[in-house]
Order: sequence, then C-alpha cells, then structure tokens
Amino acid sequence: MTKRQSDKHQRKGVCRDLHDGICQQLTGLRLIASSLQRKLARANPEAARL
Repeated sequence: MTKRQSDKHQRKGVCRDLHDGICQQLTGLRLIASSLQRKLARANPEAARL
C-alpha cells in the first residue's frame, strides 16, 4: 500500500468513526427528547402541545 493509499484509508476510517459517533449522539438526544415530551404531556398536556 502506498503512502497516498494509506492516508486515504486512514481518512475514511476517521470519517466513518465521526459519522457513527454523531449518529449515536443524535439518536440518544432524540430518545431523551421523546421521553421528556411524554413526561411533560402527562404532567401538563397543554404545555406539551407547544
């Protein structure tokens, strides 16, 4: 493998890791937001509609 190919391979790995990490974080935030929305709806249905 040439230096150029090695660099390209390494960049792809870094990009994949960043993408996967961001997707996991966004999914976690979505789950937390959904949970908070359900709790708010039970506590104050009118406020949950806002």
